[in-house]
Formats: sequence, C-alpha cells, structure tokens
Amino acid sequence: MISDPRSGAVQISEEYMRVAEYHSNSDVRIKRVKRPDPDRNGILVKVMACGICGSDVMEWFRVPKSPRILGHEISGIVCESRNSSVSVGERVVVRNQTPCGVCDMCLSGNHAVCENQAEISSGGMAEYIAAPPELIQGGIFPIPKNVSFSDATLAEPISCVLNAHHRAGAEKGRSFAVFGCGAFGLLHLLIAKRVTGASFCAAIEPVGWRAQTAKELGADSVFAPSEDVGQRIKDANNAKAVDFAIVSTGSVSAIRSAIDAVGRHGTVILFATPSPEVRTDFSFNELFWRKEIKLVSCYGAGPIPFGRALRMIEEQIIPADRILSHRLPFHDAQLGFRLASNQDEALKVVLEFT
Repeated sequence: MISDPRSGAVQISEEYMRVAEYHSNSDVRIKRVKRPDPDRNGILVKVMACGICGSDVMEWFRVPKSPRILGHEISGIVCESRNSSVSVGERVVVRNQTPCGVCDMCLSGNHAVCENQAEISSGGMAEYIAAPPELIQGGIFPIPKNVSFSDATLAEPISCVLNAHHRAGAEKGRSFAVFGCGAFGLLHLLIAKRVTGASFCAAIEPVGWRAQTAKELGADSVFAPSEDVGQRIKDANNAKAVDFAIVSTGSVSAIRSAIDAVGRHGTVILFATPSPEVRTDFSFNELFWRKEIKLVSCYGAGPIPFGRALRMIEEQIIPADRILSHRLPFHDAQLGFRLASNQDEALKVVLEFT
C-alpha cells in the first residue's frame, strides 16, 4: 500500500482495510472493513504504528462498549489530503480527539475535558484513519526525521504526563514519589527528573524488573509497596516527606500511601483509576488539619504538549527504547493485548503496520 514511507511515495491500493476489532482482552479479531474516505478539507492517514494504552485493557471500561476499534497513540503517513495545510507524504502523529478551543473548558485551559471534541474516523488499530478538518490544526503533528513511527506513538502518553505535571504545579527543586512503574509511571519519573528538575524522586513498585528499570532511569530510591513507604521516603529524603506523589496505578492502597507520603501543602496527582465499584476511605482531617493536601486528577492532554513531546523523543530526553518493551506486527494484536494486560510481562506494547 505504501512504497518507502520516508520518501513520501504513497499509493492506496485497496478499498478495504484490516482492523483489530476489540471484544475483550482475550478476544481481539483481525477483520476487513471498508476504508474510510476523508471529509471535504480532511485527510486520510495510513497508520504505521499504534500503541496499546493501559486504558485499552481496562475491561470494565472497554467491554461494555465493544466491539470497537481502539487505539489513540497513533503515527502514520498522510496518503490523501484535501486540506492545504497538510501534504501527502508527511509523517505525522495523529490525536484521536482534538478539543474545540472555544468552549468554557477550553478557554479556561482545561482542554482534556472539552465536551465538543473533533474525532478521527475510528481508533488507530486500523490500516487507515480519516481526520476531519476540525481535528487538523490541533491534532496533526509532524514527526522529526530521526524518530521512528513506533517511537512517535509515545507522544500522546508523554503529553498526558506533561499535562499532569502542569496541572499540579510541579516545579524545579521539588521532591516526588511515583507509585506504579509501568510505562506511565516511568514517564512520570523521567519528566520529574529530566524536565521538571526534581531534587528527589522515589519509585514505589512491587514487580522486581519494573523497580529495577525505575532505578536505571534515575529514581533516587526504590521501594516495595509492602514497606512503610512514608517512613522510607523520609529516611531517604533528609527526613522530609515529598511535595508531589503521583498515583500511576489503579491500586486503592497506592492512593492511601500517596496521601501518607506527601508533606504539608503536598499534592497527590491521581493519574490512574480503579474500576467504578471500588471505594475507599481516608481521613478528611488528615487532608485538612495542618497539612492542606491537594488531590489533583488528570485525564488526557491539551494540544500544546504534543510537539514538545516529540522533541523530547528526538533528543532522547525520553529514551523510547526503554519504554517500548514490545514491538509487534499488527496481525499479532491479540498477543499485544495479552502482553499489555499482564504487568509481569510488558511495559508498553506497540503494533506496527507493514
């Protein structure tokens, strides 16, 4: 369908395309469906790589809405353009949704909770996606020449992490603890240490090889959640609690530990969620009385961080090869979902099209 994507030579040869139709983590079907056509002033993108996000394997969220085509960490090459701002042959990252930019949420800087987002034709686990003109301005980003399609899929998760640090008011010289060292947790660690300029960053992770990866990527201290994390952090951080605790796991116990780990006027960033029926309790007195702890939830990213994220990949601030643990051919999508849903086996799985 494409000859030499880097050269810009593009050929669309079929009316139909392959998709990975999601029914559950153990039931992902490769099917053929009709290829979408771009809208007037829209574009058609040949998908070259698509990451599997942790949210893609949350069955409590995905299965009730199935069958559907998932995938929002997308890179590809423009193979048809009806828009003068985008050229055929461009290597691009594609957002699956783009905020409208004019609603109250967007105007207040809260783009991730815009209710009027423009969307692509389907998820990125398809050979082609069509992007409407409303998505192009804030949803199409050129990939630097020395960044591969697979590495570029990290632009979306990196952007989400940048947005979380921005919303929480993270600053240079402050101390951090990251609970959960999957792909997102490791990205939080890297952003805290290499971008924000953390003075100290602890990692809390139960799986041995993930904990070791966190240490290799710059964690100042690594603890198991079974330890007295709050005390261990103080022991390692000059008798001080941390300023920011980032919860990058759906574990309820991690939320409670994060509250214990922050000091006065500390901030807990809630970056992952358990299933809806899960409830927990904590002391409002502890949050309020002489501590003034803030709880900040963060979902998604605004349009601005994507270009910044791609530069971080290009400059090796984010070492993509340490985050992308598995690169699989698209026809192995079922294996990809099995790996992505098992924290003992994978960090980030990306599906590659040929």
